[in-house]
Amino acid sequence: MPSLIDWYVVELKHLLSAGLPLDRVDEIVRESESHLRESVQSHLRPGVDAEEAARLAIEAYGQPARVASAFLARSSRRMAGIDPIWWVAACSLLAVWCWNFEWMTFRGPFDIFGESWLMCAVLVAGAVGLGLLAKSVRAGFRSYRAWILGIGLGIVALSRPLMSFWMIPGASEWQGISRLHLSRDIGRVEQTLTRMGAYREYVERGLAAYSKAKSSKDLPADLLDPVTAQIELHTQPAPGYFGPSGYEPVGGMPVPSPYGADAMVDGRIWALNTAKDFEAARGGWRKNGPLALAALPRQLDDMALQLRNAREAQHGRLFFPQPELSKEVAIHTLELLPLLLLIDWLASSSVTRRKRWARKRLVVA
Repeated sequence: MPSLIDWYVVELKHLLSAGLPLDRVDEIVRESESHLRESVQSHLRPGVDAEEAARLAIEAYGQPARVASAFLARSSRRMAGIDPIWWVAACSLLAVWCWNFEWMTFRGPFDIFGESWLMCAVLVAGAVGLGLLAKSVRAGFRSYRAWILGIGLGIVALSRPLMSFWMIPGASEWQGISRLHLSRDIGRVEQTLTRMGAYREYVERGLAAYSKAKSSKDLPADLLDPVTAQIELHTQPAPGYFGPSGYEPVGGMPVPSPYGADAMVDGRIWALNTAKDFEAARGGWRKNGPLALAALPRQLDDMALQLRNAREAQHGRLFFPQPELSKEVAIHTLELLPLLLLIDWLASSSVTRRKRWARKRLVVA
């Protein structure tokens, strides 16, 4: 019947063969077996039988998984010709970047260049990064938790200068221009400012027209049809009017939003609501028109500030402090760190996970 040392040797060989050449495995196994059998002899004494002496020898030498892990970690490992540690670093950075990009796109500033297809691509890239992280940890046959933790905390520490350099803000920290898209988005902001000015003229004209109109026949086309107004002003589609069954998706007459022109630096503008008929529209203009005109100067100033900052960045300004934005990046990075460390732990432990034999279990009580 095989002894405890025999089972130890079989398990150690099984674990080492996952990542070392056969001749190196045989060398390590012979040395370990020789050491263990000598240790067994030294533990034999009255009251200590051979199996108890073997257990004591294994306790002193180390469990097979621990011994194998030590030898594997010291071996020269490569993944596609590169040390796994660099794969771990690159995959950790990729995962953190994708995670932050997704969250920040939902919240605002990245949304100006985060089209749906790009968000999906980033989501896929993040998933691939996590998979490669696990693969690279397994390739290294050890845990890289110190590296992963250091990368995460490093990103947190650098979040303020990094985000202050990358995103050019306006009056709101939740809307900005990526430094990668300055030339493109400066033109868009200029165009948006022109459209917001045209919308202010539209509201002023609408208020004057409704003050004189006795019926819808006295109104021009862009005050009768929300689609015509949308095309003329380059705004986003207006929501349907509120009817007996809730919001009706089509029809109605254009009414200004009480919030003015909610504009994004990528050119999108939300500025129109709708009313069911002439009387409802007249009431909407009387109520919302003055509110819209009151809100527009501040909104125009905000967009003009965005344009000035972008031009300053284009002419060499490096940093635009954004405490709220950098705080969000730091928070989301810290949220992801436990997942990265869990992947590292699972991947590193799976390489040398103990194999349980039918008759013996190499566990020191």
